Amino acid sequence: MCGVDPKGGVLLVAGDDPASKSSTLASESEFALLHFQTPILYPGSVQEVADYGRIGYELSRYSGLWVSLKIVTNVADGYSTIKVGPGRVQIERPKFEWEGRPWQHTQQDALFGPFAVRQELEIHEGRLEATDAFTRLNKLDITGGAASDAKIGLVAAGKT
Repeated sequence: MCGVDPKGGVLLVAGDDPASKSSTLASESEFALLHFQTPILYPGSVQEVADYGRIGYELSRYSGLWVSLKIVTNVADGYSTIKVGPGRVQIERPKFEWEGRPWQHTQQDALFGPFAVRQELEIHEGRLEATDAFTRLNKLDITGGAASDAKIGLVAAGKT
């Protein structure tokens, strides 16, 4: 709730084992991550782990939220040659306004009384909306194969 420094950023990494392949119990983190109000990036390959890691830090710096990277067993246990290099992942900052001013989250270390109420308002009306603007501008929420006249759609995330 306190936020992050604009020059910092927090990437919360969750390792899920939904088929209990390498854990004693099957696990999933979606509900906890949603409860913490973190945007969730869900890579489906080793390349996406590297790319989404970079994107996650930038999103955290911009929005002021912790950003989650959910990695499932078959991605975590996988290996691959990946592409790296400066400028490979292009990230843009949206021109988002909140309360009539250009967006800049505040980092608040007092979590009591009126400070907590103000911080919660900033999370719901500022940070999450800033996250939506960042996601749209950087084309992170991709719709593929959709027909304009479709009556039924399937929604899938990540790789489980």
